[in-house]
Amino acid sequence: MTLKFDFQQNEVSFFFFLSHLSALSCIVLTADEMELLLDTREYQVGLFALLRGHTQLVVLETEEGVHAFTRAAHAFLPELSAPPEELAAQLLYQISQQKLTLKKLMKCSAPALQTIL
Repeated sequence: MTLKFDFQQNEVSFFFFLSHLSALSCIVLTADEMELLLDTREYQVGLFALLRGHTQLVVLETEEGVHAFTRAAHAFLPELSAPPEELAAQLLYQISQQKLTLKKLMKCSAPALQTIL
């Protein structure tokens, strides 16, 4: 399951997201959303809470660029490539095109993860 919410606009979405966090396969969020969700902007701290349960991919948009994390790898694109909604759609499209199952996504290397971005 993949969900993208605008936490600033919808408080109900925020609480729904929190209650279903560990069931998500992919999470796409901004640094501001991570701070709201986890009370931290430090992605090293936030990843521990985000990469658990069913979650295999976390994409974090920061001022510096876009980070993609799995439990095994990290990739970085040094500029925002698209607005958040477009980025989420592009990521899902790339995952689909590359036929990445959750098991394959789990084992993605950093160069393979870079191609998703």
